[in-house]
This record gives sequence, C-alpha cells and structure tokens, in this order.
Amino acid sequence: FPVTISEGIETALAASRLFSVPVWAATNATLLESWIPPEGVKRVVIAADNDESFTGQSAAYSLARRLMRDGYEVDVRIPERQGMDWADVHQMAGESVE
Repeated sequence: FPVTISEGIETALAASRLFSVPVWAATNATLLESWIPPEGVKRVVIAADNDESFTGQSAAYSLARRLMRDGYEVDVRIPERQGMDWADVHQMAGESVE
C-alpha cells in the first residue's frame, strides 16, 4: 500500500486530502531525511516543501535516493511556487486543513 511522508503536521493533513493517501508527519526536514517506512509499504510519496533555502527539497531527494536504493517505488511531489508547502497549496484551493 502507498504512504505519503511530509515534514510538518499541517502539510501532512493537506497532502492526505490532496493526494487521498495515508500520510505521516516527520516534524522537520532532518527527520524527514531519516524516515523509515513501516513494514509492508512498497510505494512512498514524499510531499516536500518548496523552500527558498532548498532545505525541504534536499531532504526529500535524499530520502528518495535512499528509498529507491532500498527497492521502494518513490514519487517526490513539490509545490510549483517557491516558498510554499502543501498546506499552502491546499489553503489556496479554498480549504482548511483543520
């Protein structure tokens, strides 16, 4: 079954609604980068932040490289606009993540 991982809780809630999949929140970029999928997961969607500092993107692609090397199917999704995360995208669509 697929699972999505994101940095923060608000981003996880938004990604869950936007992508219609279960989502885990890693809390921050460092923990995102070191995240280990639960047993039974074969496909991981990484809902990355589009940070101006590239911190979110870097953590997401580092995780993606490791997971692919370990045999997972990986999809990295990043909002189009710089400085945004998936909670921002969800809010712009006119919905709250609460």
